[in-house]
Amino acid sequence: MSLQYKPLSLVALATTAVLYGCGGDDSIEKTYVYDDTTKTGLWCPSPQIVQTVDADYHPLSAAEQAALKAAAMARDGAAFDEAAFNAYTYDYAGINLFEVLGLTLSEQARQATAKEEARAFKISQGQQDIFADEFDSWFDSWFASVPLTDYLGPSERLSKASRGNELSLTAANNSQEICYTPPAACPNYQIPDESGTFACITPLDNPLVDEQPAVSYMAPAGKAAIFYRSAQHIDNGDNTEVYKDLTIHAWNDPDCTSYQDESTTNWGQGKPSEGIDPIYGMYWTLDLLEAPDQCGNMIVYNKVSGAKRVSEADLRIPLANAGHLANLDKMSYLQDGIKVNNYDGKLYANQHPLLGAAAGGTKACGWGLELDGTGEVCVGQALAAQCPAGTIAVGEGQEEIASKCILQFDPAATTLYLRGGFNDWGTANQLSYANSKFRLNVSYGSHPESATPAEDGTVNYGFKVADANWSDATTFGAIKGGDTPGVGSEALLTAGNGVGQDMFVALKENTIYQYVLNATNPAAVTLKINEVPLAVFPVMSIDGEPVELEYSGAGQFSMRMSLAPDTYSISIADMDAGFAVGAGADATVTLNQPYPLVSGGSALSLTVTQQNEYDFILDLSAPDMPTLEVKPGKPLGNTAVFIRGSLNGWTAPASDEIVFDDASRSYSVIYGLEASDTAYQFKFASEDWSTVDMGYSAFDMSADADAIALTDVGGNIGIKVSKSSSYLFKLDFNTAKPVLKVTELPIYIRGGMNGWGEEHQLAFNATDADNTNEAGHTYVTGINLAADNVFFKVATADWSTVNLGAPTDDGLTVEVGQEVSLGATNGNLAIFPATAGEYNFSFDLVNKKLVVTGPN
Repeated sequence: MSLQYKPLSLVALATTAVLYGCGGDDSIEKTYVYDDTTKTGLWCPSPQIVQTVDADYHPLSAAEQAALKAAAMARDGAAFDEAAFNAYTYDYAGINLFEVLGLTLSEQARQATAKEEARAFKISQGQQDIFADEFDSWFDSWFASVPLTDYLGPSERLSKASRGNELSLTAANNSQEICYTPPAACPNYQIPDESGTFACITPLDNPLVDEQPAVSYMAPAGKAAIFYRSAQHIDNGDNTEVYKDLTIHAWNDPDCTSYQDESTTNWGQGKPSEGIDPIYGMYWTLDLLEAPDQCGNMIVYNKVSGAKRVSEADLRIPLANAGHLANLDKMSYLQDGIKVNNYDGKLYANQHPLLGAAAGGTKACGWGLELDGTGEVCVGQALAAQCPAGTIAVGEGQEEIASKCILQFDPAATTLYLRGGFNDWGTANQLSYANSKFRLNVSYGSHPESATPAEDGTVNYGFKVADANWSDATTFGAIKGGDTPGVGSEALLTAGNGVGQDMFVALKENTIYQYVLNATNPAAVTLKINEVPLAVFPVMSIDGEPVELEYSGAGQFSMRMSLAPDTYSISIADMDAGFAVGAGADATVTLNQPYPLVSGGSALSLTVTQQNEYDFILDLSAPDMPTLEVKPGKPLGNTAVFIRGSLNGWTAPASDEIVFDDASRSYSVIYGLEASDTAYQFKFASEDWSTVDMGYSAFDMSADADAIALTDVGGNIGIKVSKSSSYLFKLDFNTAKPVLKVTELPIYIRGGMNGWGEEHQLAFNATDADNTNEAGHTYVTGINLAADNVFFKVATADWSTVNLGAPTDDGLTVEVGQEVSLGATNGNLAIFPATAGEYNFSFDLVNKKLVVTGPN
């Protein structure tokens, strides 16, 4: 792509020959090259370009026409209309014309050039070192797998042959010049270039200028301007909040050295804007060197959250005075919703305002990329199966990130550092290593004077975890499009320069932050960040066996382990941090009771009488008053416990087992109750009535506003309800004495018949008129349905406690009168009644079954 195409004036051309088929009168005036400046001898109206005839432009041969016909017949089958078939005009959508017609001479030459470019790219990724002696054979195989359209665009042969057929070209016309429209589909702010590669490039002149308002600011000599228009921009409105905290990062590198030093920025600090254009958004200016390169590096991002705009990949602005990066006024434009321009694998802002532009055109991906399932997004190519032993694939499936193979790192042989804006991206913060984990506590003091804290008082810093040399295998960052670790969260990371994204953390003054990089699986490293009360990594020793305590939040460190009935000796310390806590006068730890620890102190003693998993919780939320609490992991042990009472004849059916939720440390069961003036009675007990037997005195009753009143009925628990509905019984074990709470938990039929709302609640289905205290797990409601298709699910208001639909994501049609099994999937249920009327929906929550009957 040497120069952008711009049609010359007809006046400049001298007529010397004629070819037919290109002018308004079906003729074209042809000239020889005569102008040393323009080097052109033929004028063609845009988007046509001047081309020299060769075999590529000869009409289709008989063999080519036969091959096209065969491909069309194979695609269309019985629908193929042989009488209407014309090899030049037939619609070949979906047919790979490269396979049918092969490559033209031009395409073969471009393929050879592309192969050299791809080879150089893969070498720049370090793949020559990864594959070693096998690199050449691997590369040839890999290159052969790249779709030809990715680097050749659409096949030219049919388009060129059609032009040749129009002009009746033969070998006698070789070396003559003709006008030709290439088969390129470009956005309306781009045109095909004139080099014969038919790539889409930005024209020198703005093709949309007549439709666009004027830009309020033009860059003066020696400066470049960058505009960014947000999707939330309001034309001529107050956009202050839209662009709040946005900035740009600008830097020089060997490929793009264009900015004066004072215009380069530090990541996380950025550069103040010059203002907000009423139409084109926020803009920034950069001072250029006297002789800048053809490009400048930049990123638009939010300096508080770290979120990048327009693209997650690094961007460039075009600054050349000629060529496809020509930008004579040094103005560049970015806009949400319109993709940036991809030139030779690098992403560039547009040289013209994008207002009114469309982002259409044929989508092609760069080296190491492939189209995702939508056909619209380029993602890292699937590569893992090709990577040699001892290496892993990185970048797979990440948008605009070229995949590659890198060495799988050896945690035990690696020294890692926390490197970011808080330490000038240096190696001041080394992580310690033990048991496949890298750890570091950082005490963050006062913000630097140059920082501008956010409203919550924090300063945002970019960072990565890497070795001293930023090695490919040991430079860890966030996965593009995935989670990024923040304080209180954990995220999967990826290695690889150019693959792992900068992570961001918001730090507040005088706070301790704990970083734990887990390399138990070196191919799937995670990072967790926590705000901790003390700069310690406490280790608990149980009968001499060291066990790490992990930070679990709220100032607490914890772990869970299985213990047999016995008496155990316990000590807690972090020798590297000079931290140790233990027993005071009485060393006995009692289950479910926080034990006050003292600095130093002697060994603690714990006696357990049941085989169980136990949670050990070291509470340092008040650092000067630490405690240790030991709780059974499952408070009621491993024995099944049931709700038992008048609601089920005091039996213990499997359907009535209370279910433990580890995250909330609670047990629960859902039960349907009939409205009644007489109290139901119940307890929570094991089948043998001895391992567990919990009545009224075993609980504190919830005082929450939505809790139903519970009474003591001779040691049993009594409950009256005024509504035939479904009820949630919940036992909360987060306090020394468990709390019992019963609330109504309405279950609904939610779907198209009621706007997916909460109009049709399922009532408990009482069927025994002689039993006024009936209970169970079946619920019913009547719904008026039209004779029309409607989608629905069975769900609670929160769409989580109960959310049941089709057994699979593919959905399920419910036939009237036929019982169906439901599943917790994304698939909806559908029903299409033959006649309108009221239909009865009967739902069994235990067995997850539904039957619809009617109409009544």
